[in-house]
Amino acid sequence: MPWAVYNDKQGELVTYEIEKTQTIIGRKSDACDVVLRDASVSREHAEIRMERNRCIIRDKGSLNHTYVNGKEVQRSPLKHDDIITIGDYILRFLDKLPAERRPIKAGDEEITLPAGWQSIERMGGEGLSFAAESDEPVAKQGAPTMLRKRLELLLDISDITAGLYSVDEMMAKVSAKLFEVMPAERCFLLLRDERGKPLQVRCSHQKDRSRPSPEVPFSRKVLETVVREKKAILANNALEDTRFGKSKSVRDQNILSMITVPLVVGEEVIGVVHLDNLTRKRAFSQDDLRLVQTIAGHLAATVSAVVAYSHLKADHDNLSRQLKQRYLFVGTSQVVQKMIARAQKFALSDAPILLTGETGTGKEILARNIHHWSKRHDKPFVAVDCGLFTKELINSELFGYEKGAFTGANARRIGKLESGNGGSVFFDEIANLGLEIQSNLLRVLQEYEFQRIGGNVNIKVDVRIITATNTDLFTGVEKGTFRRDLLNRLNVCEIYVPPLRERKEDIPELVQFFIERHRSESLADSITLEDGLVEVLRDYDWAGNVRQLENAIRRLIISSDDGVLRAADLPSALKGKGPCDVFQGPDYHTIISNFKRQLVRKILAESGSKQTEAAKKLGIQQSYLSKIMKNLNLR
Repeated sequence: MPWAVYNDKQGELVTYEIEKTQTIIGRKSDACDVVLRDASVSREHAEIRMERNRCIIRDKGSLNHTYVNGKEVQRSPLKHDDIITIGDYILRFLDKLPAERRPIKAGDEEITLPAGWQSIERMGGEGLSFAAESDEPVAKQGAPTMLRKRLELLLDISDITAGLYSVDEMMAKVSAKLFEVMPAERCFLLLRDERGKPLQVRCSHQKDRSRPSPEVPFSRKVLETVVREKKAILANNALEDTRFGKSKSVRDQNILSMITVPLVVGEEVIGVVHLDNLTRKRAFSQDDLRLVQTIAGHLAATVSAVVAYSHLKADHDNLSRQLKQRYLFVGTSQVVQKMIARAQKFALSDAPILLTGETGTGKEILARNIHHWSKRHDKPFVAVDCGLFTKELINSELFGYEKGAFTGANARRIGKLESGNGGSVFFDEIANLGLEIQSNLLRVLQEYEFQRIGGNVNIKVDVRIITATNTDLFTGVEKGTFRRDLLNRLNVCEIYVPPLRERKEDIPELVQFFIERHRSESLADSITLEDGLVEVLRDYDWAGNVRQLENAIRRLIISSDDGVLRAADLPSALKGKGPCDVFQGPDYHTIISNFKRQLVRKILAESGSKQTEAAKKLGIQQSYLSKIMKNLNLR
């Protein structure tokens, strides 16, 4: 069997027989087979694995790395007489131990392997101890020095605070370790829950458990002094100490020796560590005080960081819930569920998606949901409203620019495409892009690279492109305002977002959703709906779609003094059946296309989506209806 041989910190020889498939080396006693207690050694520093009758050493991401024969290694086979450096320890790898008692080397010094030493045994929680012929553990023959205990205490506390995100669990474990090493009969750890609130005992230990716990754990005067002055106190004869000797609690509890140290973060005392002895004077030394101060400083910083992290996490979770609520696509109608199922299927790929539908139907909300359902959900979602920027500005907005690229370019700016790298970029109202920008975007879709304005370096990006339009892009192709090759690239996966008039059964659910969203704007404690209001809302055709409905509900909430939403407070246009405005559009061709699209959808709906029956109602051939549907991009 192979062996690892090294000198411990007392200069004594340690041998360890490597007989397991995996042998872990590090300073963490409950996880490692070979425990090297030193700050230069990581908690789990390296491992030796048995593979095909040979030993392989592998570094486990340690801070100070692992070296074999002076060379840093990540993974390396071991051979007889190899020298392994782990932190400040030097180990020697041997295929087998010498049969005779003769000098061997562990590191640079010659040392003698004592006769009769056969193996090293792993003791639960104690690291390694020597086993001789008498089976008496050699490591048990002498108690560790107080210095070693204190160093081990610091290492243990470092391990505890590095691995815990629960303040209560951290405080309990730290105070238990402190109480185990220090010559104290009682230990109290106090913490302030919130700023301005009094300190509360979070954990305590006492050796004499028959002694009742005092209502005030120790002297209130001592506590007030430490908090006020933000300084530690060491008293080795508290009863005769002029500062505290007259304190009733000190005398009643017979506190002879004590250490009280504040946990200070900035200018605020967030907690206190208190140790005392009720039977011994001068139980604590200046070294004890410095040790507790060191631990208190480390604990204060860690507790502050954990509390700040918990607050940030709570804020993040709350913000995530708000964002999820804000961008929830509301609706349980069959048409919406089909659309969502289609979107979820497309979200699994990286192919471009084109969202079509009227203004106000929720295309951006659907785009955000597609991003959330995709494998890119933890990366950026960047939205670009193509209608907001002039032809001159859209280039710099999308691609960014280098310093000095034009007048006013005083520093490099990252564009939308680059800032969305790894995630999704959503182009709303894509039809508003000019032909020059369309050409640039086409190159991005082909090569997924571009250059900043004023730059000459090709920048690679990994983005998922989602676009939306409320106009007929095929009509734009016919008019020459939209590139056919770009449309072919964008229209890989097309999703039609239905207008509200095609899913009126979702209106009651949408009304409740918008009431919850805008509840804070109400003057009343509760909000109710007047009888018949929902029917009035369902009877309207909502040319502005969901956005118009939200504005109407918000108006009702703000207008109501008693929390009752009434139809009488609706705009006059909404009190009767509103017109379905098919004459919306920037020009003749768009208006005609909109009219054809709505007519075909209406007849198809009346015919149960059967094209043969719909063609008969329209008085045209089915093949001509199919051609019309194709030209109108109807599926």
